[in-house]
Amino acid sequence: MAKAIDPQSSMAALFGSRLRKLRVAAGLTQAEVGALAHVVSSRIAQLERATGAKPTLELTRVLDKELVADDLLIDLWPCVPGGVPGLVAGVHRVLRPCGGDSRVRLARRARSAANP
Repeated sequence: MAKAIDPQSSMAALFGSRLRKLRVAAGLTQAEVGALAHVVSSRIAQLERATGAKPTLELTRVLDKELVADDLLIDLWPCVPGGVPGLVAGVHRVLRPCGGDSRVRLARRARSAANP
């Protein structure tokens, strides 16, 4: 079984966690979801593990539609930082568009995790 990702570690991890839950609930493999979205299965694996580049909005829309996510993934998309997710530097700047106290808590949690 794949290593579980902590959805509280970053917005990319939350996106990946939700994507995996939706895929599993639909009874699909990463390869099947990749085929539906016209990407390779390793791209779906990257998204689920919060590694690699931010998904495009187009890919997010396709995944949301195919997994019947009712706009959940589309709503999360603006909050996922670009580039390689999980980087602690600049977390507060990247999350600003999402607003709310959650970005402050996430930034503090990321800083404390980086400096145990």
